[in-house]
Amino acid sequence: MPFCYKAIRLNPFELHCISIKERNVANFFPRYIRAKSQINTMMSDVFSELNSVCIYTSNNYTFYMSDDVSMDEMNIYIAPGDSVEYISEALKEENRILID
Repeated sequence: MPFCYKAIRLNPFELHCISIKERNVANFFPRYIRAKSQINTMMSDVFSELNSVCIYTSNNYTFYMSDDVSMDEMNIYIAPGDSVEYISEALKEENRILID
């Protein structure tokens, strides 16, 4: 049976921020989707996928934790938080500001 990748949901603004921040990372989305599909996550539909992207990018583009942790047996709870800083950094790279 072929491996089935999990779907991700991003709004256009989040996608734009990722395209700014990860523009120099070859094959970012295929690699991210593959890595995300290999972990068990508990994430509310209310929270943005960008929170997972932040964890992935800040951990050297991996969800790997250690040799002592079996990712098959672990559920990872992804909470909101880091996406605001990620968006801010993307806007700074483009010399833009976010207006309320």
